Amino acid sequence: MSIILKLQKKCLDKNESLQDLLREALVISTKLKLDDFKEWINSELKGYKADNIPSYRVVNVNLKFLNPYHGWIDAVIDDKFEEILRKTNIIQPISEIEKIISDYQPNKIIQVDLKGTNIRRLQKLYNTDFKPAQFINYIQIAGIIDMVKTLLLEWTLRLEEDGIIGNDDLIFTAKEKEMAKNINIQNFSGTLGNILNNGNLSIENNSTNIYNENINKLIDEIKKLNLKDEKQVISDLEASKTDKSKLNTILGNLLSRFSEVATITSLVKELLI
Repeated sequence: MSIILKLQKKCLDKNESLQDLLREALVISTKLKLDDFKEWINSELKGYKADNIPSYRVVNVNLKFLNPYHGWIDAVIDDKFEEILRKTNIIQPISEIEKIISDYQPNKIIQVDLKGTNIRRLQKLYNTDFKPAQFINYIQIAGIIDMVKTLLLEWTLRLEEDGIIGNDDLIFTAKEKEMAKNINIQNFSGTLGNILNNGNLSIENNSTNIYNENINKLIDEIKKLNLKDEKQVISDLEASKTDKSKLNTILGNLLSRFSEVATITSLVKELLI
């Protein structure tokens, strides 16, 4: 039986490790010089970068805080943070995802502990000392496995349809290799071609959103002071949003100038952390 037809059969076997299937597909895509598909396989095997996540790896989450007296309680999320805090990117290698699936029972909820910087950002946002965590339904994680297997199966079917099947020794003819050049991997399923820049959906990459929100709060407080140079101060803050060094200088000046204004000093200190 050809290597392509063998891989098709394995994709239908629930007992086959997806990591092993991807490795076989990596060999095939390398021999056929299908670089786009090879890149996708490597990302699934090694993990994704935060700015290049397929849509099927963006999952819904519940954000909760651990109340020492009442246990985990749901966070009330403002509409402006809905897309940020209700979703997260699953960037882990497929091997880690398979391990998660094996460790949890179906219909269970998976707890994802956050890193130190994200914990502090969320605690500041909610003005609490309670520990935050994300909770993901098992079905969503299992869905990643199912989607990748489906994509692999569709890929092998496309290769077979085009007469590219190889032999049992992982050898493809010169004609098959030439035919493979005409396969547009990104368009064959509609999913591989839908790689989204979803970095803004990950807690790991949302410091900018929360940071800018705090600057806007600071500007609102400054407007209440009726300063003679209000326009200049606000203009300087707006212009320095993307320049941390410049912004820190401006914040330092504001801290000295308004040391007795609690609302100003509180916001400035948060931005300086």
